[in-house]
Amino acid sequence: MATGTTAKAADNAAGDAAPETSQSAANTPSNTATLRTPAKPAANAVNGATGSANANTTNASPTTNSANSKQNAAAAANPKVAPTPAPAPAPVQTPQATATNTIVKTTDAKGNASTDPTKTETNNPVQVSGQEVADKFTTGGSKRIDPMGDDTIGIISNSNSNSNGLVSPEITGDTVQLTNPKNEKYVEDGAVVANDAVDFKTDFNLNATVNVNWDPSMGWLGGDGMAVSFQPLDLNTAILKAKQGSYMGLVPNTKGTISYIVSSNAIGLSPATVDGKPYNRNSHWVIYQSGSNSTDAIGNVYDTKISTPQGGSTGSITYTFNVNYITDKPNDPNNNKVVTEILDSNNNIVQKYTKAVGPDQIGHNYVLGVTAASADSKAAYIVKINKYGYVPADAKLNITSNLPTNAPSVQQSGILGTPGQVIAFYKAGTQAPTTDANGKAVSVAYAVPTVPDYTLAGSQFITLTAGGVNNIELNYAKVQTVTATVTIPSNLGNQTVSKVTGVVNTIINVPVPTISGYTKDKTTVPATVNDDNTITVNTPKAKTGDAGYVTYTKIKTTDDNNQPGGSTTETTQTDTTTPPTTTPTTTDSDNDITTPTTATDSSNDTAAPTATKKSKNSQVTPSISTDSSKGTVVPEAQSATQSGSQSTTEQHAATVASSVTGQAKVTKLSNSVTAPSQSATGQKGTAQNASGQLPQTNEQSDQTKTTGFLGLIMLSLLSFFGLRRKQTGDK
Repeated sequence: MATGTTAKAADNAAGDAAPETSQSAANTPSNTATLRTPAKPAANAVNGATGSANANTTNASPTTNSANSKQNAAAAANPKVAPTPAPAPAPVQTPQATATNTIVKTTDAKGNASTDPTKTETNNPVQVSGQEVADKFTTGGSKRIDPMGDDTIGIISNSNSNSNGLVSPEITGDTVQLTNPKNEKYVEDGAVVANDAVDFKTDFNLNATVNVNWDPSMGWLGGDGMAVSFQPLDLNTAILKAKQGSYMGLVPNTKGTISYIVSSNAIGLSPATVDGKPYNRNSHWVIYQSGSNSTDAIGNVYDTKISTPQGGSTGSITYTFNVNYITDKPNDPNNNKVVTEILDSNNNIVQKYTKAVGPDQIGHNYVLGVTAASADSKAAYIVKINKYGYVPADAKLNITSNLPTNAPSVQQSGILGTPGQVIAFYKAGTQAPTTDANGKAVSVAYAVPTVPDYTLAGSQFITLTAGGVNNIELNYAKVQTVTATVTIPSNLGNQTVSKVTGVVNTIINVPVPTISGYTKDKTTVPATVNDDNTITVNTPKAKTGDAGYVTYTKIKTTDDNNQPGGSTTETTQTDTTTPPTTTPTTTDSDNDITTPTTATDSSNDTAAPTATKKSKNSQVTPSISTDSSKGTVVPEAQSATQSGSQSTTEQHAATVASSVTGQAKVTKLSNSVTAPSQSATGQKGTAQNASGQLPQTNEQSDQTKTTGFLGLIMLSLLSFFGLRRKQTGDK
């Protein structure tokens, strides 16, 4: 059974009663249409209420675009005059959906907006008889808790709505026991309703036999009566909202109702009037045709001459209803007519009724029902569905919204679907739901249009039923914007982002701040915009050891040897065009003179000093040679001739200094002197050129010889003056 036909009560087209259903709260995620079964019936359910044909009706007239609208209009204006046949009538079409914001855009083969486009408008006929009746019909009904009051309970077969142990009408093959006076828990108002609907766009026929039995044990009048009817309702409403007494188990005041009533006229209220004029009651069972007001007969009232139960009498009545609907056909006097013949137990036609079907009914869904109302005056009411042939109508769906009149319209009508479909509506930009609130799989989901300043409060669902029109009202909420500072937890402490703006009850992406010298593992984080003017980050459940939601990592640098901390290589560019012009000398505490000499680095023509040291006991003269493979100057191995001490050498390591840019730099290292060198271009010196020859070897060979010769002369002179000075001192 479908759970409901409307997400919220809304006006229907004329001929379609508004099914009483409820919708869950606006802010809940699932707004499934669910059937409401109140303990108390509507106020207009008072037994014997009378009124005009349109009394207590909350429905406006439906409008249906028919290819034969002119003919149908004429028939509606004068039901007793057949409209002029059209030479080549076109089939009636369901009106196209019209809306400012169209939601259902798929169409079936005939161009109708459809939630199931491959299955709507197929026009496949169905024939029901015998055991098939149990599969194609549903039983149910209601019972008053207080016989003198209006409190009722209802039940549908195979449903869970039976909270008071109420027994639903039994169906065996093609026969239904609508009431059972011998079972106190049995329904008082029984019903059997077709699962499928008809929409007066195709022919249909029904043949059903009703039977009433009573005896002294069943009560004083044997009940109120029965009705064979077509009502523009969904199946649940047709069963659970039926009323007792003169309503004959029909849903009261449903505009567009076509019904045929068998009545005991127990208290003179069924019928109370005929075509609006008072009816003179007699004590016989009567049969009459009626509309939305079951107490007003339309046309002749047939008197069966069978007395109603009086003084503990025993009796029964049996009549067969043969109902045929004939669609608009050329040269046929019965254009869009429901023709109903009443046959007695001998199959004699005792009464015939013809009902014109106008454009306000064609295209709208009606369910066939056979009902019985016994109330306190009990009787056994039975119906046999001999045969029922029809083309199942597609489910109908109308969409409205709660948007104010100054907002863009979101509505769509005339949508077709198939009974049982679960339709979902969700906010555009969010994930489509796959199940409704009851866990039932969604057949199709539609993104609801975005409307300025408004947003859908939550996903909504509706299960389509065959009868009536399924209505859903989309629940929009006013958009509330929040601007706030967002705090993002991280391993370096909370990071804040100011002036973040978002819509309440939405999730937004907040950019993660950048920290100089660090990388971050996220560029944005999701956050929820709250209705308390805050925006909070949606941090996952913390794990052991986590320092924060965002992790910052310090950027590391390495040198040429892939060591942290960056490059540590010190280089100095040497200007080879300006050689040293002075030779500094130093004197130690013993007045010994240390004279630096120069050796040539052939890789870049840079002079590196050589220190010569004379000690008191021995003379150690370390020399510096050129390592041609690396282009750098490195000290050669040193030795001591006697004691091996080199401490005086460390104390007197020479440093060549010059104000001229580009002179060689000498750095003191333990027992050695290092002279880094660099070419004139700023690149590290190379040992050899491309030809494998030391650079400038040929050009400088003469200079090297000359320099060496001059060095020997200078050394000799210095030694001589030193010797002379010492000898003078000795003297």
